Amino acid sequence: MEFELEEYGERVVNYPTDLGLKFELGRRQLLAGRYDDAIGSLQQAQRDPHRAVRAVGMLAQAFAKKGWLPEAAKTLEKVLSQQELTEAQEMELRYGLGDVLEHLGELGRALDNFSRVAMIDFNYRDVHVRVDNLRKKLSSSPPGEGA
Repeated sequence: MEFELEEYGERVVNYPTDLGLKFELGRRQLLAGRYDDAIGSLQQAQRDPHRAVRAVGMLAQAFAKKGWLPEAAKTLEKVLSQQELTEAQEMELRYGLGDVLEHLGELGRALDNFSRVAMIDFNYRDVHVRVDNLRKKLSSSPPGEGA
């Protein structure tokens, strides 16, 4: 991984306008746990129309891993509202948004996103389990909590 980080880092320096290289560097930085570096690289890479959706998904992951959950949620909400997405892209982004919202304690909104994924593909990851668990939590919580 260190070799790849160094190699892509050098390539980005040599070809600063190549957004594909910035995407690949950002992806590796995210995998290596270098979240601050990944955020910077992926923010630039999201300008590449061929990789924009994947870059934004990874950008949100970097924010979430860093503990910046509100920023992760806003990043995902923005791309979900502004981009035309394939079903696979929508499921991946909505699942990620549901996860972030659940960690923020916004259980109703998390349930909505997980439910939308389940309506497209019931067997996507563990989405049906997440929906069941959130419904149980929401039905057992006092009114006004978890919305």
